[in-house]
Amino acid sequence: MRDFKKIFILILFFGLYMNCSNVEDPFKPLSLKEKFYYKCDFESEESYDGWGVYDGNQDTISWIVGYSFHLDREPPDCGDYYVVYDDYEAVDTSAMEWLFTPTFYFKYDYLLLIKYSYSINLEEAGGDTFSVVVKLNNSVYDRKVYTHSGFGWDSFYVEVNKGDSLWVEFIYFDYKDKSGVVGVDNFEVKSIE
Repeated sequence: MRDFKKIFILILFFGLYMNCSNVEDPFKPLSLKEKFYYKCDFESEESYDGWGVYDGNQDTISWIVGYSFHLDREPPDCGDYYVVYDDYEAVDTSAMEWLFTPTFYFKYDYLLLIKYSYSINLEEAGGDTFSVVVKLNNSVYDRKVYTHSGFGWDSFYVEVNKGDSLWVEFIYFDYKDKSGVVGVDNFEVKSIE
């Protein structure tokens, strides 16, 4: 009779454990789901592996990892390098110049914090703008548009579900004149919930 009670208690405990655990891995409790974290500081080639650019006017001047003498100040907390688009080096035609993060895929539901540091010099009469667009499952989730010079940190909060894909686009819209430069650094995506 005593062995029967032990077996019954063991079966009851295992059943409760299974009901309170992750379906993908029944031996991994939900409270221990993996955190999501990605950071790119552009200090090494490995840190920006998977990033891409699109040269909108095909003038061979696009986003590069380096620095620019045309920026009044560098993005906050940058090291030796950051990613920069320098319109003063480009040809005099209007275009959109894209910088893309890698695409991130999610195994769990998360609330994410996406943050980055930036520095922008835009001449007021030039009309150029800088946008940051968060894409979730091929649709625009959120965006920020910068129309004036400045520098600092900025961020987005994004809710993702299991199976979602997400990437971020940094877009410099060159209206026509050589009238601006933008630098981006310290890009980070992390789960906060």
